[in-house]
Amino acid sequence: MATTRITYSLPPHINPYEAPLAFGRLAVPKLNRELQDADLVTRQKAVYSLCTIVHDPERCFEALNEGCISTLKGLLDDKDDTVRYKSVEALNVMAQHSLCRIAFIEEEVIAAIAKLFDDEVDIVRKFAHSTIEMISEVPLGSQGLVEEDLIPALVHKLNIELDELKLYILDSLHFCSRIDPESALECGALTVLADLLFNKNTDIRYKAARGIMDVCVPLRGKEEAVAHPILVKTLVDLLDDENEQVQTVAAGAIMNISITTEGKYAHIKAKAIPALEKLVKSGRSETRLYATKALTCLAEAPKGRKALMGYVKEREEQQLDEMESSEAVKKASHIAKNVITWEP
Repeated sequence: MATTRITYSLPPHINPYEAPLAFGRLAVPKLNRELQDADLVTRQKAVYSLCTIVHDPERCFEALNEGCISTLKGLLDDKDDTVRYKSVEALNVMAQHSLCRIAFIEEEVIAAIAKLFDDEVDIVRKFAHSTIEMISEVPLGSQGLVEEDLIPALVHKLNIELDELKLYILDSLHFCSRIDPESALECGALTVLADLLFNKNTDIRYKAARGIMDVCVPLRGKEEAVAHPILVKTLVDLLDDENEQVQTVAAGAIMNISITTEGKYAHIKAKAIPALEKLVKSGRSETRLYATKALTCLAEAPKGRKALMGYVKEREEQQLDEMESSEAVKKASHIAKNVITWEP
């Protein structure tokens, strides 16, 4: 039976946590003003609303042109946990667009976000690391992180952060190490990454091995890797890992380290050759490429060349080079054959 009683519940399409939007082009300017309001509830509702509407690319660029990035930067220091959380989440959404990433660098937002690495609220730190990772994906962004000297902070956080957040940190460190691997080595990144190779999380093992591959590009990284008490053996063990991506980057790390004479003999001693020979037959072209190049490096040592003589005969008998679909792998295999069969 119908009744005249009016419900106190809001309609389902109204969110009580969000500020009401003005019509059309007036919406973002109104929210930007409310973000700077002295009243806490007003700021909370405004940042909730802004975080929702910036998922729309058109609204996102309106917020960019209105100067909301600078306003959100100021809110990252707010005493209220909710305001900080939704502010960095809004920046995280905006970081998906290249123009916003450029604006982050121009507005010096990177340093402000990095301060949240030490925030006591887990979800605030999560969005802070996620945003930094998005910025680092483009060369201009990773260069900006290096210039802000964030590599030491990223390496330090790998020791103490939650595993979920370590994934973002490892990605950020990966892109920064491609710009400046020396800075990562100075912070002891190799030792920290070597410890993560034993993590139960497959993604962490993969990204840690990829990080070792990055920092072992310069000579200093190769020397530190050989001098490390267990790193060489651990990388050889990862060649038999259950995950193919881990196998691939482990082979890539061995490839980089084995460029030096000490690296060659260290991996030969650790019995890397049999494991690499198995990976040459992998279904992933990237794995086959890294494994073939690693074997080529090891074959430059007389002991390695002697151990690989049977490898050349096997490939010829099975006609593996003729069946190879990747031109890069074919070229690497041809070079490997020449190195192995070389005679003085």
